[in-house]
Amino acid sequence: MCPPRLLSVPATAYYLGLSTWQVRRLAQAGVLRRVAIPAGHGQEIRRHLFDVHDLDELIAQAKV
Repeated sequence: MCPPRLLSVPATAYYLGLSTWQVRRLAQAGVLRRVAIPAGHGQEIRRHLFDVHDLDELIAQAKV
């Protein structure tokens, strides 16, 4: 079984070693790109998930 590509806010926080609030702040600032999964039938967005590939790219760019 392969690992999931999309992570929830808590899973993203764990993956990056941050708090969930830090993840939400980074998403609001546009640093972390969200994948918006609609609830269906024209309803509002149900959840925001984060793509592991985007997180890995962010990590690679942050290396000094």
